[in-house]
Amino acid sequence: MSWLNFSTPILVAESLAFLKESGGTQFVILDRNYENVLTALKGVLPDLNNIPYNPDENFVINYFDAAKRLIIIAKINKGETAQLFKTLKKRQFMNPREVCWRL
Repeated sequence: MSWLNFSTPILVAESLAFLKESGGTQFVILDRNYENVLTALKGVLPDLNNIPYNPDENFVINYFDAAKRLIIIAKINKGETAQLFKTLKKRQFMNPREVCWRL
């Protein structure tokens, strides 16, 4: 049995606190307001500060944080969610040597 929780908008204090404190996998899709959201995420997911990415490109970041939670952050253009999930389904597995990859 899986458990799922949606926290939107992500920039409200309750959503950021849940993201920081929840023990499970964290999957964040960014489709607007990229810079502000990424800055806020770096405050609650400190490992993100050490991962290089190009903010001008669409990407997926995936890593295990210090608490051994899987963190997945996808930056996409608005309306491209279906394509994101097709790509994730095609890849199936996380490559620990490829922490950030372009979509």
